[in-house]
Amino acid sequence: EYEEADGYFSLIGEDAVGAFGGWDGWVYYINGKEATVGMADCVLAEGDSLLVCYADPYGDEPTLLPQAAVAVAGEHYVFTFTAQVNTFGDDSAMTQSTVPVAGATATLGDKAYTTDDKGQVSVPRSALSGSTVSVQISKVSADGKPLTLPFASDYTLALPQPPSFSDVSQSAWYREYVLELVALGAIEGYEDGTFRPTREVTLAEFIKILACLTDGFDASAVTFQSYFTDVKAGDWFAPYIVWAVDKELISKGGTLGPNINLSRQDMALIAYKYATKVMGKSMPATNDAPAFVDEADIGEAYREAIYFMQRAGIIEGVRTESGFTFEPKANTVRSQVSKVIVKLIQLP
Repeated sequence: EYEEADGYFSLIGEDAVGAFGGWDGWVYYINGKEATVGMADCVLAEGDSLLVCYADPYGDEPTLLPQAAVAVAGEHYVFTFTAQVNTFGDDSAMTQSTVPVAGATATLGDKAYTTDDKGQVSVPRSALSGSTVSVQISKVSADGKPLTLPFASDYTLALPQPPSFSDVSQSAWYREYVLELVALGAIEGYEDGTFRPTREVTLAEFIKILACLTDGFDASAVTFQSYFTDVKAGDWFAPYIVWAVDKELISKGGTLGPNINLSRQDMALIAYKYATKVMGKSMPATNDAPAFVDEADIGEAYREAIYFMQRAGIIEGVRTESGFTFEPKANTVRSQVSKVIVKLIQLP
């Protein structure tokens, strides 16, 4: 049963437009996107899907049509809920943007969770079994207006399988960090199914990992700058190096040595600058910071950053009979990089 007024649905069933005193009413979506013409003027093509629903797309708290995705992050599944929002400028031109569905109740299987400000929920992989999980989402205003549209009652997501590397054992101390960094898309394994945790990391490789973890980074949008004599416009690492200079992670001028192996003290300093300058994090002093027994080998310019990282629990050093050593001039390897970066992004 429906009623029509001026070419629009005014009532379907018992739900009438304006029930919440705003622009709430009956709207429709084509293939999951909000339509840009009135329903009377819409022409469907073969294969199109039509969704008619009660919503308020233009209210102070607009109703969102959610999209769901899931990824593996170490020992967790991370579910992300987003939605497309249309805004109109003074010239009536429409701009569509993606926003997180924050503060909503996400029901995954038989348990309910609340999405964070990124529209995400992190669930231990051990809490979900099988190859799929049923997913539902709900959010309403104080007066009961729907702020998210529900998924179909039988909606499910396929649970991705975590990557497996022949040289990363279940008991390896770095396993969870490797799997999480791979899941984030910041580092990859090799075609032969290995991760090569003890392989050295170059300066350019490390900077690329940091850039790829940064929201909004787009290598194709970086304008090349001749900051170093050994970094040319056609080099694969050029946009990442330019980005790092612009973010004050490294200083420009002279030669850089992008293909040299990264020392542990350089890794610590760049990581510290990334956390404070790019991520805007402060280093919590949660751990004691006894001096490393090889402190005399640490360059003066690196010590403050290294001890900040130690107190924050991001680096520990290597335990020996005489105490912890930092081995500042040793080459950094892929397993160490994985731990440091994951610890960084876990900072509050």
